[in-house]
Amino acid sequence: MDDNGEDDDYNLNNLSFNEEMEDDENEEFDCGTQLVDDDFNCNRVEITPDNNQKPKIPIMKDGTATCIRCGNVGVKDTFYGKGKQYCSGNCVRGLPPQTSRQAPLFKMSTPGGTPSSSLSLTPANAAALRKVTADLTSTTGSNSLSKSTDKVSSAAISSASKATKTKSGNKSFQKPVKVNAPLKPPPSYTAKNSQPKHMANSFDWITLLQKDPNLKAASVSSFKFAPLADTWNSLVTIGLKVEVKNNDFSVPANAKVNQEFYWIASVVKIAGYFVLLRYEGFGNDNSQDFWINIYTTQVHPVGWSASQGKVLTPPKSVEDKYTDWKGFLVKRLTGSRTLPENFYEQMKESLKSRFQVGLKLEVVDKKRISAVRVARISKIVGGRLHITYEGAEEGDSGFWCHQESSLIHPVGWAQMIGHELRSTHEYAKKSSEKAITKSYEPDEAHWGLFPPPKPLPQLSNSDHKFKEGMKLEAIDPLNLSTICVATVTKVLRHNYLMIGIDGMMAMDGSDWFCYHASSPCIFPVGFCMLNKLELTPPRGYDKEFKWFQYLKECKAVAAPVPLFKKDIPNHGFIEGMYLEAVDLMEPRLVCVATITKVVGRLIKINFIGWDESYDQWCDCESPELFPIGWCQMVQYPLEPPRDDSGDVSSYNFNESYSKSGRKRSTYKGRYKRRKKFGQGSNGSMTDDKLITSNTHIHNSSTTTSLDSSYSIPSPPSRTSSNSSVVVKPSPIAPVTEVNKMHKLPEKPSDWTVSHVAQFLRVNDCGAYYEAFSNQKIDGKKLLQLTREDILELTGMKVGPSLKIYALVQSISCSK
Repeated sequence: MDDNGEDDDYNLNNLSFNEEMEDDENEEFDCGTQLVDDDFNCNRVEITPDNNQKPKIPIMKDGTATCIRCGNVGVKDTFYGKGKQYCSGNCVRGLPPQTSRQAPLFKMSTPGGTPSSSLSLTPANAAALRKVTADLTSTTGSNSLSKSTDKVSSAAISSASKATKTKSGNKSFQKPVKVNAPLKPPPSYTAKNSQPKHMANSFDWITLLQKDPNLKAASVSSFKFAPLADTWNSLVTIGLKVEVKNNDFSVPANAKVNQEFYWIASVVKIAGYFVLLRYEGFGNDNSQDFWINIYTTQVHPVGWSASQGKVLTPPKSVEDKYTDWKGFLVKRLTGSRTLPENFYEQMKESLKSRFQVGLKLEVVDKKRISAVRVARISKIVGGRLHITYEGAEEGDSGFWCHQESSLIHPVGWAQMIGHELRSTHEYAKKSSEKAITKSYEPDEAHWGLFPPPKPLPQLSNSDHKFKEGMKLEAIDPLNLSTICVATVTKVLRHNYLMIGIDGMMAMDGSDWFCYHASSPCIFPVGFCMLNKLELTPPRGYDKEFKWFQYLKECKAVAAPVPLFKKDIPNHGFIEGMYLEAVDLMEPRLVCVATITKVVGRLIKINFIGWDESYDQWCDCESPELFPIGWCQMVQYPLEPPRDDSGDVSSYNFNESYSKSGRKRSTYKGRYKRRKKFGQGSNGSMTDDKLITSNTHIHNSSTTTSLDSSYSIPSPPSRTSSNSSVVVKPSPIAPVTEVNKMHKLPEKPSDWTVSHVAQFLRVNDCGAYYEAFSNQKIDGKKLLQLTREDILELTGMKVGPSLKIYALVQSISCSK
């Protein structure tokens, strides 16, 4: 803590300044400077005044060196030659040393315009030079600062040398780096922070952050696929110094019209991509703290104002607090860090997708999740892909998924592993040939675009293999809030499995789902019991569920436990943390969410304002989870929570939100049970244009590598048993028993409107019972409903409509 009550605990080892200060404040002084550009491009500034000693740079173990050509003193490690005797490339070549060897860090002037002192830095002494320049002039006494009349020479600060390494690790040459080039602003924001029209109703985290100072947000570093996740903890830290606009200032007498003023602020709290900033000079006073998304054009590295000709001025409310703002800033910058010059470029680079719009690939069929179809990418936003099926009718809206999703695959994937493919005969034939011969068109997704599945050394043991009919526990892909009893219905090639949920499998197997054996969504028998989680038994199983008894009844065996060995990373997620999560039943929606349970690498997500039946179990490395602020950063609308009344909550919404019609009715698309994911309208390629193919690829002795990092699976043999074994699924049995004390009448034609509502609720279609009740649908009318009638009652929701229609057909045939 310094004499002014300011916290000075920001001593990190990246950048150092040492200065020799004279008693006469009108006399200029110089300092040696060392700026070390570490692996994460973070920057640290340390200014150590010493009135009795000469400038020195004690920040390297090897000490300093003196250039034999120009006499410059600097860090030995940054010098050239075997004996480290030259300070720059020019000195090595015998050329004249650079004429402009120093750039002002601060330049102070008296009110009359007379230069008082300056602090400068030496490029030759730096491994990576940053320009951190501020032109400051007292305008209203000694308490406010503005632009100096002595402008900094751009030639003196235009470039620096950065040592780069050869493959052997030796520094062999220096790469010129621009240090005064203006930063490229984030593409999604403007200087006025205006929002695009499609973001007008997006939820704003800032109001919630202001409302709840104890809100816990998951760290960016916890999200494997979040931009800058791997370097976040080194880039953005408590105490980080940045420059932001100052809207509370005294207008200098010589100020221009609409002139903007800036000031330095420190990060005092971090929540996802949001940071809580406090202007320098406020000390422990948090009354003027404010939240901001760090990826905006309103946040800049220290030194940005000087490079852009902007003015640094302290806030009006504290301008009388100190008499020497120059000394105060020098002291506050001692040992501080700021954003790297290329921070926004790093962020932009991390947001780039390896995919491109128009690329063809194979995608899970949202109407028949046991099959894949041919589709194309129609839009990319922040790594999220909007997929549209080839041949789909005009009304089909497609669906969204992340580029790391397990729902998308390269061309030829289905044929290579023996998965069901719904496509034309021509595509089925050509896709397998392309996969084998490595002859892809430019608009086709090849295997190199997809990371290979995790290796499974445990499968090398011949005693440990997945086999058809084995039992296990799995997250229900159509009801992500439950972990259910499941069966391996089919074993595909290359460790892929088809999994069905016991008691809920469709007669035709259309709801089987493909998991890789390394999937974090499947578990050994007893997983739920061991971790005290609720296991959903098969539908219609009336007895208390016990695995031993159930396996005996089914004459089945449990999948060997060693097959489920999974590493648990130190992900950092804990209960109560906030984040942004995709509603995987409506994947176009990214919603405000919180973590309610953590079990190893498994986490349970609750959408704020919605009951537990809408929860989702997710893996800690799921690409569909994001830090708070991600939606604002990539300009994707964030769905708000809702309050207890069923309407959207009033955290921070425009009145236009409710006027736009996006009320709870919008959310009726979020279903509690077994809805086909991503359902849009029923537009699709007609069945006579599609074939269902499990066709084998002809044997080939040629094994072709599609990418150095991912070898294509070997072609299967015609005699492979993987494609011929099919476990017959058990059909869906409609539930007519509401509870043990109440049973629906035996004849559906005798049901009342209330009975129909109960029937829908108990079969997990409760989201629509109100619509049926409002239309006075009793048993007789229920049995007479057509598909079109049900579609109208469900608000044109295809998945639920198909399920209700199937239930109606079941009771009409059985009663």
